[in-house]
Amino acid sequence: MSSRTNRIWNEYNSALYRYVLKKIGNQYDAEDVLQDIYIKIYRNVDKLEDLSKLKSWIYTIAKNTIIDFYKKKKESPTQAAYFENLFEENEETENMNKEASRCLEKLIDELPKEQGEAIRLHSIDKVKHEDIAEKTKTSISNSKMRVKRGKENLKALLLECCEFEVDSAGNIIDYKPRGDDCENCDCD
Repeated sequence: MSSRTNRIWNEYNSALYRYVLKKIGNQYDAEDVLQDIYIKIYRNVDKLEDLSKLKSWIYTIAKNTIIDFYKKKKESPTQAAYFENLFEENEETENMNKEASRCLEKLIDELPKEQGEAIRLHSIDKVKHEDIAEKTKTSISNSKMRVKRGKENLKALLLECCEFEVDSAGNIIDYKPRGDDCENCDCD
């Protein structure tokens, strides 16, 4: 094992395992996926020229390996995957992401002000965290945390209101309100 791979193992192994386990939900599959991640890291670590991008490079490999895992199993991805896709426009596939995303505006207003503002700036307006931090006079990590917590809260509100059917890529193919009296959004 190279010295870079040893460093990665020592520095990132436990956090990377928790990340994979959270996305996979099964200890044995998570261990298999983690092994695949380390094989990819080992094979490609010498190609990484900018060490300041090491962490994002590792987590990109992890994310792609998890996607590959779900593709092999032909299972639907996690709810987080289809929630993330609400903010993505994909004209190649016919889905209801854009239509369902219209429901988000009212739900974003239900979030704490800082979270709603961070989500609008980052996920809708595509503003970088550095610029959000400068605009809101906070740190980059605080900006990231506000977006993360805001998305978690937004997801909870959305799932409380509607039921979703997703395809294997995480795109919404159908949805319906859970009840006639849902006041959280305008999805019906």
